Amino acid sequence: MQKLIGALIILLALTGCTNEKEIQEETAEIQEQPKPQPIESISIEEKVQLPSFESIAHPIISLNDGVGFDSFYQEVCWNECTEEDKLNGRFDKNIKDKIGDRFNVKWDHMIPAPNSVEVRVYTTDFNQVGETEMLPDEQKNFQLVITDIAYDKIYELLFVWEDGTAIGKSRLVFEVQK
Repeated sequence: MQKLIGALIILLALTGCTNEKEIQEETAEIQEQPKPQPIESISIEEKVQLPSFESIAHPIISLNDGVGFDSFYQEVCWNECTEEDKLNGRFDKNIKDKIGDRFNVKWDHMIPAPNSVEVRVYTTDFNQVGETEMLPDEQKNFQLVITDIAYDKIYELLFVWEDGTAIGKSRLVFEVQK
């Protein structure tokens, strides 16, 4: 019996030594592995993307509370704005304007709404007259009542969507003729 107990004690001691040695080897392996280096903060700029230009409603235009007037609405740049496109071209306007006519433009239904709207006035040779007028953010319409000084001018409303920098621009252009 003593031999059996002695054999069991030796066996347990050997088993314990083996496990202790394995644990020490595993610990040494883990300690030898290279430690992960701290990750530097990475700045990822997420670009804001507008829905397609075709999916955004156009401004509503009216002349003397009627429907529409000779004009064109176009994309200037969309989701990738760099250099500004200069206004040029000719108009085929068939209607003569009269003093007192009212040109109305509304954009309160445009989703997403433009962040800003600029008004620019040009001669018929496309030379800008005066400074660009920035409309107040809360203003969602533009009205031009024709006077004798409004004749022979081209009016541009530039709609700007931005997120720090311009990400989209469109324009509505119309001409006032005698």
